[in-house]
Amino acid sequence: MKRNEFSGTGKVFAFTLRQLVKNRANLISLLISAVVMLVMFPVMSLIGGATGSPDSQLPSGEDVYLQLPAKIYLTDETGLNVDLARDDYAGIPVENAEFTNETYADSVDPEAGEAWVHLYLTADGYIIDVYASDEVTDPLASHAVDRLDEARLAGMEGLDVLNAPFSTDTYTLEEYENPGDDGMGAYFVQLFYSIVVMLVSMFAAAYIVQSVVEEKTSRLVETLMISVRPLALILGKILAVMVYVFGMMSVYALCGVLSNLINRKLLGGGSPTDVLGAMGVPLAELSINPGTVAAAVFSLLLGYMTYALLSGMTGAGCSEPEDVQSANSTSIMIVMGCYMIALFTSMMESQAAAVVTSLIPMVSVFCAPVQFMMGNIGVGVLVAAWILQTGVIVILAAMCAKIYEELIIYRGKRLTFTQIVKIALRKEA
Repeated sequence: MKRNEFSGTGKVFAFTLRQLVKNRANLISLLISAVVMLVMFPVMSLIGGATGSPDSQLPSGEDVYLQLPAKIYLTDETGLNVDLARDDYAGIPVENAEFTNETYADSVDPEAGEAWVHLYLTADGYIIDVYASDEVTDPLASHAVDRLDEARLAGMEGLDVLNAPFSTDTYTLEEYENPGDDGMGAYFVQLFYSIVVMLVSMFAAAYIVQSVVEEKTSRLVETLMISVRPLALILGKILAVMVYVFGMMSVYALCGVLSNLINRKLLGGGSPTDVLGAMGVPLAELSINPGTVAAAVFSLLLGYMTYALLSGMTGAGCSEPEDVQSANSTSIMIVMGCYMIALFTSMMESQAAAVVTSLIPMVSVFCAPVQFMMGNIGVGVLVAAWILQTGVIVILAAMCAKIYEELIIYRGKRLTFTQIVKIALRKEA
């Protein structure tokens, strides 16, 4: 490739970007998606508030919706002297009662806010029965479990406690030192980043193939070829679509931020970090800083350039608008294959797998940044992954420079990617 191969890139870039921005279908799609993102968090909060339990509506650390009974009748047959008048239930009168299963229904009135808690020990372990209204039962049962556990610890000298059933859990040293990380955190981080890469790559494929085929079928490309070099023609399109796609993703991200702010201010919803923490994503263990974010963005750009070049060549091998879907399938199959490999790798606790998948071109754009954030690979492996992926981009660009002119004037049955590679090899020979 020589410098004159890029002559006219700016003109093609400006022309293609104007076409994308002025396209009415693109504008409508962007507007609808932005509105959906803007209302996403408030709608989720409203749906959760309408269908969830009282506990699910609680802001973090606040029991403002906790339903308390007016009075608690307690039948404690454990001999542990369980104290229910604690914490949120400190002001609730607790009366010791000698109810039986046959008489409690006649003695307790749930509609008046009364509740009965029956604690006893069987051969299968401790049993807690709670008789109360639906709103009171679950939180009161959870409270009784906590108080029973405290009483058991305080009375370890009791033979009934020593003979009660118990269970054991085993941990590796790494799991013990990182109790919150069960492997799902890495999976969720990989899932989120892979979806972003997949969406950007698929948007690139769709817009570039559509643009190439439209210009080819309208004969406009033949006019452009008079003053613009083949590589500049495809490169200008790739850069224009990149600006449009990343601008579109930025609009979505901004709408998501505004949606979260509206949700938190008006509906009292939790922050994204609270949601991710509840999902088990170990934010504290991720090395998230400007450096790692920049690494992720750079890998995303490399992935975009790779799949954009592939899409440009496959699109140039089409002669009719009906071939667009088939041309997209090549890029989509490669993207989905790399996507699945990345998710599978995230579930493996293998340092070797993290390094290998981070170095494989095409797959590395999905895996390397996340593995770097998780601390599974170092800067050296990450840079090596970038070098290898850049090499693939250079090879694809060189192929475009050699065969794009021939492809763009081709008329006939759609060329497969294998046939396009054969044409490039024949040109090389």
